[in-house]
Amino acid sequence: MDTTKKPESVDAVIVGLGANGGTAAKVLSEAGLKVVGFDRGPWLRAQEHYSGDELKFVNRNYMW
Repeated sequence: MDTTKKPESVDAVIVGLGANGGTAAKVLSEAGLKVVGFDRGPWLRAQEHYSGDELKFVNRNYMW
């Protein structure tokens, strides 16, 4: 018995979802295209990496 399933077809595949890839994915998906994005970045956990501190992450450019 064959249990493999053919994935759905997409219009665009983006490798790397950094500043440029993420923006491209947003623009393409808003234009109605089916988009898949791949990124090798580290696995982030909500408790360890996101404090909800708006000053820290937005206004003080902590992420940069």
